[in-house]
Amino acid sequence: MSKFKIIIYSVLIVQITIQQCGQECQTCSSGQKPICIYCEPGYELSSGICIYQGCSPSQYFQISENEEDNSVGGCSSICNPLFNADEQTNTCKKLVQCSSIHSTQPNFLNPGIPTDFFIYQQSYYVTLQQGYLSIYDRQSLGLIKNLSYDQDDLTILSIKCQIVVIKKDFSINVWDITNERRYIVDQPDDLFYFKSNKYAFNNSVNEFNQHLIILNQQNLIDYNIISKEQNIILSEVQVITDFDIGNFSGNNNQLLILSNQSTLELYNIDDNIYEQIQIITLKFQSKSLKKIPISYNTQQQEYIANFEIAFFSSTSIQIIRESSIQKQFLETTIIENYNLPFPTPTSQVNSLTYVYSPQILISCHQNGDIIFYDASRQSNINLIQKLSFDNQECTQLQRFSDNKIAALVGQNLLLIDPSQQIIINQLVNLVSIVQITSNQDKLAINYNNCVQIISSEFVSLFFECQTDFSSNNLNIALNYDLKIYLQKQNQISVYQIDLQKNNTQLLYSISTTYPIQHFSTVSIFETDQDTILNSYFIDEIIYFDTQSNFNTCTTTLQITYTIQVSLINELISVKRVINDASVYFLAGYQPSQGMYRIFLVSKSLASYIQFSTIPYLPVIDYPKKIVNGYGTVLYTINRSIILSFFTLFKDYQIDINKNITYITGHEYLNNDKQSASQNNMIGPPLNFMSYIGTNSGLIYTAKIQKDRYIEIPTFQVLSISQVNDQILEIIQSAHLGIALFVGIKINYFMLYMVRLPKNITIKE
Repeated sequence: MSKFKIIIYSVLIVQITIQQCGQECQTCSSGQKPICIYCEPGYELSSGICIYQGCSPSQYFQISENEEDNSVGGCSSICNPLFNADEQTNTCKKLVQCSSIHSTQPNFLNPGIPTDFFIYQQSYYVTLQQGYLSIYDRQSLGLIKNLSYDQDDLTILSIKCQIVVIKKDFSINVWDITNERRYIVDQPDDLFYFKSNKYAFNNSVNEFNQHLIILNQQNLIDYNIISKEQNIILSEVQVITDFDIGNFSGNNNQLLILSNQSTLELYNIDDNIYEQIQIITLKFQSKSLKKIPISYNTQQQEYIANFEIAFFSSTSIQIIRESSIQKQFLETTIIENYNLPFPTPTSQVNSLTYVYSPQILISCHQNGDIIFYDASRQSNINLIQKLSFDNQECTQLQRFSDNKIAALVGQNLLLIDPSQQIIINQLVNLVSIVQITSNQDKLAINYNNCVQIISSEFVSLFFECQTDFSSNNLNIALNYDLKIYLQKQNQISVYQIDLQKNNTQLLYSISTTYPIQHFSTVSIFETDQDTILNSYFIDEIIYFDTQSNFNTCTTTLQITYTIQVSLINELISVKRVINDASVYFLAGYQPSQGMYRIFLVSKSLASYIQFSTIPYLPVIDYPKKIVNGYGTVLYTINRSIILSFFTLFKDYQIDINKNITYITGHEYLNNDKQSASQNNMIGPPLNFMSYIGTNSGLIYTAKIQKDRYIEIPTFQVLSISQVNDQILEIIQSAHLGIALFVGIKINYFMLYMVRLPKNITIKE
């Protein structure tokens, strides 16, 4: 029995070793965190990482899941649902999770004071906290990222301006936090070896140039080690809390004194003469000061004698450093709320927008936060920066064709440069704002019975108030040619705006018998490519009245289609099919029944098709027309419903000729609720990257594929030579991502990659 156990343990050890090296690595170093030394064929080694070279840009190597050989596979722009694209290696990595939707980094929160604070690589500030560390930009003081400790980390130290991790097995790692990698230290003696320090630090004694600075009660004394002479530097009434010496603002010999836990005094020392040159009042009280070396000389094995000073409180870190403006003086900077979830979001996402150059995703939050993400790596979005506006709700974002962003925050309209994440202009105190809408070039504002048109530089081009044109507008839409569509309670009008004369001309108008409950426009782009200057125009007007009549109009307000959808009284949203202008999906509400219903309506049908009835608010998106392998036309839509503790997505395909509805896919957001969304086309047409904002403030990403399924011709499965061959059984495994066809021979087919079936040879 013992022998059997030993064999099993040996097998497990071998498997774990292979897994640690990674599927791309042929040989790696031993230890807790193996580093690759030689890569498999087809990969190139770079900084310990094997990068696949055989795929085109924006494609990833996807291994065949049923093959034991990890070198068998193909290139794909979208990885299998059981895999995720790894930008570092250009491969598809297997996911260890149920859902294929990924969220932004969760919040970190620690109410304590950091255990250490230091400078890393001369460019970053780092705080060590309970369970994680935080990295800040040394210039802007903005949070870059938080990194969690591993479970087997025993101690984290800053040594020689490096971050050293002592593990529970007492092995030692150096943590490269910029690249998020760890390296095993083979000779720890080199890391912990120091020359005798030039400065010996102590709460009551400091040494420099054969002098000792001694704090004796409230007397600060300079003691000469050679001559045995001593002089009183300070004998103050106020309490001396702490002191230190060093080069803080360009002078090699300087003395810093912290008195009364709140005042910092800087002295230059010249031939035993102490000259006070600056007094700084701290933002909060502190019982000690921490001297931080800026850099380390690896050749001389000593710290370079330039320092900064840091003070901690429960919410802020105050840094005293050499002034960049006034040399020889110190400046004070502060990192506010360093241990709160900053700048990761904590409030509901109200709006999302995407700019293409650079590729940045911007989210607008209920508490006034505007957060910027680097979206250049598709689903792997990285947080850049956050702007906060004192709990003034941010409700809407609009993108201009020149890449600038208009943000509606409270009663203020902000013009933002997303590439620099700064506000470059603003309009303030806009009372009773109803709506803002953009034609990608200009912005129309509907507020306080006024209509104003502004440029992408926030220059006012047109302004009119208290007229039939500008008053009582419930919705407005601005076309590229400055035609503006206005919806009042029982009327829709089209005006032409003349910027030079600052006037308007009524072109078309339509009055409705019943009040308009819903108004929207359908805009189409000149091409199907996502580019900055891709202009669009309004193609169709849609409205729904209080008698449940659904109407479509031309841009000259000629009604082209009307149908009564009697099962709803309120239209929530309507989506026209992207590649078929005659078909629409409607989501509405029937208060008497308390039910939400979703319909398909087509101009070629006399009646509507209802395919979903639920008691939860639905959101519909991705409406498109597809033709399957048999020539059957299907209309697809994605429906999401917001439940009490998660959001559920369903994909539907509808055959309008047979009135059959198919459910073709599921997805979900666990423990979160959808509140906003933004789609970006990637790869082939109708492949999307979907960004989903939620109540928690986090953003989830998902890749939506155009072709989720593929027809398999029987001649690729059945034997050509055996006329009696037939499919006896089909076995499908979603976990393995394959389908097995059992007949005279067995074929397998990859469910998530467009590849021909392969034969499995079975010996009798």
